[in-house]
Amino acid sequence: AFVPVRSSLLFREYYSEQEKAALKWIDKVMSLAKSRVVDAKPDVRVAAPSVAEEIVSYAGKKNVDLIVVGNRGLGSFRKLLIGSVSSGVITHAHCPVLVVR
Repeated sequence: AFVPVRSSLLFREYYSEQEKAALKWIDKVMSLAKSRVVDAKPDVRVAAPSVAEEIVSYAGKKNVDLIVVGNRGLGSFRKLLIGSVSSGVITHAHCPVLVVR
């Protein structure tokens, strides 16, 4: 039988774990940025309906100068293609976008 309450708890647990993992990774990136005198401000968004839309919207609200996104190569043919999030950000961003591997 389907138990919505339990499913809801599982999703919250999943997002909580993902947020913790993201914050741990961001701590490493922030340390590297600080060591290179880069002024960066981290912000973690959880459960956004569209990741690309959330990134572009946030960048617009904060008037950012540059969006940096990663690209994921998933196979020999797919290495030629850019990821869907990166593609969406590039298409809709109001500022330059740097895609890194």
